[in-house]
Amino acid sequence: MLSVSLFFIALLLLPQSVTPRTIQVMSPLTTGVARAIKNQEPEWHYTAGVCTCPQLMPSQISHDVGTWDHTVAGNKREWIDMDVYVVGTPTEAADWMSKFSRGEFGLVCSIERYELAEEAYLLTCPKKHRYHINYRRGRTLVEVSGDVRSDVERFASYAFKLLPDS
Repeated sequence: MLSVSLFFIALLLLPQSVTPRTIQVMSPLTTGVARAIKNQEPEWHYTAGVCTCPQLMPSQISHDVGTWDHTVAGNKREWIDMDVYVVGTPTEAADWMSKFSRGEFGLVCSIERYELAEEAYLLTCPKKHRYHINYRRGRTLVEVSGDVRSDVERFASYAFKLLPDS
């Protein structure tokens, strides 16, 4: 009976031990952006994050996550989320961004071209984090989202000015 139990335990653990795991490396990109934003807009508070999300693509090198929040009139909190991905090549980044122009993203959102970086899109969605700006710069992909369009545009502009060329 003991050997049968050990066999089933080993069988349960086997898929976990042979499943390849990918470690998401966090880079300091949003932290650098946060320092500069703090000088311009001290009322916004930054929190660095770590994402255990699946990779955006196999060549992903890093995924950096940051969130900013502040309180406005009536104790309402506003949030900005920023995801910065660095992938293997600019061509792979461009291929990924082409999904926006082909309508493969944002099925419930409206998508329009946005003037920023090499390629950018503004998504307007009927849900929380209503506005999203996704842009590509070299092999870096950036998504900035939030509920106030002017905040999203401003933070996307900060990221564009402050993130290094890749």
